[in-house]
Amino acid sequence: MRLRPHGAFSPFGAAEIGWFKDHCETTCHPTPLCPANRFAGHKVFTMNKALLFGRRYVSNYAFVSECHDLHVTYDARSANPTAVLHGVNVSASPGELVAVVGPSGSGKSTLLHALAGFVQASQGAVRLLGRDITRASQAQVSAVHRSGVGFVFQSYNLIPSLPVLENVLLPARFAGKRVDKNRAAHLLERFGLGRQMAQRTGSLSGGQQQRAAIARVVYDQPSVVFADEPTGALDTTNGRLVLDALKDLTSDGVTVVMVTHDLQAAARADRAIVLRDGVVSQILERPSADALFAETAEHIDA
Repeated sequence: MRLRPHGAFSPFGAAEIGWFKDHCETTCHPTPLCPANRFAGHKVFTMNKALLFGRRYVSNYAFVSECHDLHVTYDARSANPTAVLHGVNVSASPGELVAVVGPSGSGKSTLLHALAGFVQASQGAVRLLGRDITRASQAQVSAVHRSGVGFVFQSYNLIPSLPVLENVLLPARFAGKRVDKNRAAHLLERFGLGRQMAQRTGSLSGGQQQRAAIARVVYDQPSVVFADEPTGALDTTNGRLVLDALKDLTSDGVTVVMVTHDLQAAARADRAIVLRDGVVSQILERPSADALFAETAEHIDA
């Protein structure tokens, strides 16, 4: 892959070129899941990674996350196996917000967890950040996660007694990385929490805590974020603020894959994948709430 600066930004330094070289040698290679199965067929895109190197770069990911003919069966060797997903084919491109909707029990969360590497495929193939994780070990999946995967869940996983700023920095401290309080503070300002960064996290509202959780994810500079019902426990106002924060990530080139029951939230997505009984029943491009309602009204539980 040929690396080049993009736009009116300075050329990359030697260390950065080395990072990209190592990264691309392990991730950007021909794959049967790429439509053209060759470098030339990969979608070239530009990402504004101001939080990474403060510059733009060009990469050759066709898809940040993808699965092909994905089947997931729980307790497959038992007398009563539970088949959850049946031959699912989905993908998420760089800088795209993808919503996964469907009735309870349709396999939404299982699909998200399989794409993220938490659940192993019973059949088919799964790739994350260009790497095949279909049969990867837990250690191998963790290594992929460390290279650029973030998670936002309905439970915020914050420590209530710590200040908001310290919650953002905590994963980096645990990993033994150098912390940058100025950058963490900038992120909290970006997500509307500048005045709360010194407060104890437990004193924040649910929406504020979820935005703090997103800021913590963004601090780690992910390429893709998996969000499982991120607005499920929030009121309409705070839910909208959290969705604004997730949507803003895509403008930086980050991919967001979100499971939600909220059709208004799903209508903010670039694409909506409708699951029913473990299969993809419909994929809607730039869906409206009305279109989603028409597709799912008879199937999503009240």
